[in-house]
Amino acid sequence: MPAVQNWKALPTGVSYKGSKIELHWTYFFLLILRGALGFIGFGWKVCVYELMLCGPILLLIILLHELAKAVVTHRSGGTIDRIVLWPLGGLTVYGGDDIRTDLKVAFAGSLAHVILAIFYGVLFTIFNTEVHVSSLFQTTVYEIEIMSGFGAALVTACRTAFWWNLYFIFIHTVVPIYPFDGLRIVAGVLKLFNASMSTTWVARACSICGMILSAVYFIWGIVRILPFTKFKGGIFEIFAGAFGFVNSKLLYDCAKNDTLSQDPVFGRPCFQSDDGDNGNDGNAASAELTSTSSSPVAATDSDII
Repeated sequence: MPAVQNWKALPTGVSYKGSKIELHWTYFFLLILRGALGFIGFGWKVCVYELMLCGPILLLIILLHELAKAVVTHRSGGTIDRIVLWPLGGLTVYGGDDIRTDLKVAFAGSLAHVILAIFYGVLFTIFNTEVHVSSLFQTTVYEIEIMSGFGAALVTACRTAFWWNLYFIFIHTVVPIYPFDGLRIVAGVLKLFNASMSTTWVARACSICGMILSAVYFIWGIVRILPFTKFKGGIFEIFAGAFGFVNSKLLYDCAKNDTLSQDPVFGRPCFQSDDGDNGNDGNAASAELTSTSSSPVAATDSDII
């Protein structure tokens, strides 16, 4: 897969401290796909709901996730070349070789989701007093809630966004699916508390876990999307599962062939050094995208919905 510099993205005209923020074409592809399937399955109201949910609401979630990490990166003395957003989060090149700072950057993204979950939960609670849709802790979206009017659909979208953010917290903190933040946190913690642990062993263990979890997630997406005429989701699960499996397999191959130096996560000095040096040089370690075609394409943050 090509490096991020070669991926087609649409400039937004917005930047953060000189780093241009762009939208990858897959964001628009999946946005249109979700809207089209909503229209085919249930009509124009569900189509509008899907476009609202996967448009401005999803964009806000992934944008704030990336900006939270960008803020920590800059404050730690790191640099960011470019911020490219796509449906699973960000395709963003960060630099640095300090594991402690890398963990801070990764956890900053999860913290953003804590704040967003509270935000959408409060919005749901306030506006649900007028439309009275299902409880905040009801994960199923009922067609009648969307068909009842714009107000009910908007409140339902807030509830869905609440659960999306809770899921983001989980996937980006403890689930080692390569190359999402959960893997960087798990690998970083292992090296931080056991510097003598082989980087190859860590990478291989994480890649195997990633392949297994990605396969399960892909199958779950297939189950959710069948039968087609009763569309209930599954697109993001299929997409993220396939993406995670392929990249986890590429990571496994790098570990097996002793080419981890080419990997955007495990190829950094903090993982490659013999003594697992976790020095406090202040550089943000958040390399999230491959710079060569032979290493895994590390898109940050699986926004798996």
